[in-house]
Amino acid sequence: MGGMENPPSRSTGSQGPGSQGTGSGAALLLIDCQRDFWTPEHEAVFPGFPDAVARLLSLCRREGIEVIHVRSRFAPDRSDWMPPYRHLGSIPCVAGTEGEEVLPFAAEIEGERVFLKQTLDALQAPELVEHLHGSGTRTVLVAGLETSFCVLLTGASATQAGYWTGVVADAVADDPEIAGQRSPLEIYAGKLFFPLRLDQVSGFAAKQVVKKA
Repeated sequence: MGGMENPPSRSTGSQGPGSQGTGSGAALLLIDCQRDFWTPEHEAVFPGFPDAVARLLSLCRREGIEVIHVRSRFAPDRSDWMPPYRHLGSIPCVAGTEGEEVLPFAAEIEGERVFLKQTLDALQAPELVEHLHGSGTRTVLVAGLETSFCVLLTGASATQAGYWTGVVADAVADDPEIAGQRSPLEIYAGKLFFPLRLDQVSGFAAKQVVKKA
């Protein structure tokens, strides 16, 4: 992915045919499927992740579930970095680096929106929140990288915002160093969100629980 001299400090959505949503009331948020978050260590621990993401995307596109790609991008000058990363002096997905590039199996197709974020929780991005409201979304599905960070916080935030929220457990991967520990998907199942297998996605999306005002 090419860099920008002045990357946006907030999320921006790409425009394209069909990008306003499908009318199904359900949307998939595919989080941070980028090179900096997918290392050889990730691949060794989660070898099925690429195929699962590809299958999930195919399912959503086939069944009319809106696919929204959410990616991290940070300015080289540190102006939009979160405080802990400023302290550390490094951050993933700096604009213009190979690390911010999308993984081939998770690339968008024409008409799918891409939002950029500078936070862990994707729903801190005002443009994404506005889009979900404007498209009448009631059900949010979350997948991508990494389970204990951006996926967890985005799923929890979506539930608190009133969405019927599922995390597609087959299509997430975690930090390899903590992957052997008890998964937050197990810890928070039915409390912050519902963990789903791929074969449960269609039924969950069709349930269409009324979103709170």
